[in-house]
Amino acid sequence: MSALYNELFFYDGKNIVFGCPENETPEKLIFREDINQLKTISKALPYRYSLYNYSSQDDEYFFTQTDKPISPENAVTQTLLTQVPLFANRGILPAQEPVGYNADTQVFRQGKYQRALGKMHFIEGHSDTCKVRIGGLIQVGYPSEFGIDNSLGVYRVISVHHKVERGSYSNIFRAVPEGMEYAMFEPKTVAYPEIAEVVENNDPQGQGRVKVRFYWQRDKGAETNWIRVQSSDAGVLRDKSGNRGVVFIPEVGDQVMIGFEYGNPHQPFVMGSMFHKTNASEVSNNVRSITTKSGHKLVFTDDESIVLSDKNGNMIQINSVENTIEITAIEQLNFKSKKITFDATNDMEFFAGGNKKETVMKESEFVSDKITLNAHTKMELHSGEKTSVVSKEINLFTSESDIRVKAGNTTYIQGGQGVEIDS
Repeated sequence: MSALYNELFFYDGKNIVFGCPENETPEKLIFREDINQLKTISKALPYRYSLYNYSSQDDEYFFTQTDKPISPENAVTQTLLTQVPLFANRGILPAQEPVGYNADTQVFRQGKYQRALGKMHFIEGHSDTCKVRIGGLIQVGYPSEFGIDNSLGVYRVISVHHKVERGSYSNIFRAVPEGMEYAMFEPKTVAYPEIAEVVENNDPQGQGRVKVRFYWQRDKGAETNWIRVQSSDAGVLRDKSGNRGVVFIPEVGDQVMIGFEYGNPHQPFVMGSMFHKTNASEVSNNVRSITTKSGHKLVFTDDESIVLSDKNGNMIQINSVENTIEITAIEQLNFKSKKITFDATNDMEFFAGGNKKETVMKESEFVSDKITLNAHTKMELHSGEKTSVVSKEINLFTSESDIRVKAGNTTYIQGGQGVEIDS
């Protein structure tokens, strides 16, 4: 945390100090009196950064390039920052730490800026005074014979090497200008992919995130915060009304591989799920399948078939060997559309194990070379207004019983040349 937020963290011999001490009075040290050897070191380093970051929780991009002035300034730092035009162009870097606000990105950027300045200019000295202490302020001055009125400036000691030899004390120290302090420790941790187990997937914000538990967290029952899940395709619809892409959220208990953005252990995400002895499928490599936790399946078999089925046995099967498509519904199959067309280049067969009912709200037309209507027991034709049968020849024939023609009013039988009635 000290290195992350560029806060000093040290033990001064009495107390553990976190952060930069305030309201301190610097110890005055005179060169050649208190300080035996003094080196002033300055070097050119890139120090102008622009930092960007991204919050997936709010889908917000952050960017900052504002430099807060370093105070106080001394003669050397003032020259470095105002008189010498070093590195006028800014480098653009990722903040590499999870943030929720742009102000957080500014904190990280200021820390990088201050760390770079602290490395650009510092002093190293050898002294025999106990006034030099870790974390303390020193004001370095010159003896009167130098003819220099101004002191070198106020510096904060960031490292001290104490030495006692033959009853005499001395030390070697390094100090940076006040206002340019930086944490000496710079973490170089690079997180590599790790295996974890999903412990929760009911994201309260509905962003498809999960919580996982690394195996080194098991004994303590610890777990991560909500982390993102990588997908092969993720986005929004054109009208921004919803999401699109491949949506597969790992289930609780699934083993997953965890990656880390920028190799940063503070930014984990789910890379994908892992097979193992318990959940691995034993089918051939020629089979590709997607199976939900309730048992719904989409199975691709190379060179053979594609099967979409649910746990109850409802199924759509495409047979690539026989070039057939079979649709199976356990209870009911419904087709709904403004217009439905069935087109068979050869034969078409309909079979109903029970009853068949057709309802046409307007007109119905059958066109065929030959139409055969066959009823095993009874056939009825009903019309609300008029029934017409038109043909070159009409035969009415009953093999065993009678033919009855009955009209509510008058019955007309008319032949173009004659009428024959034979019994």
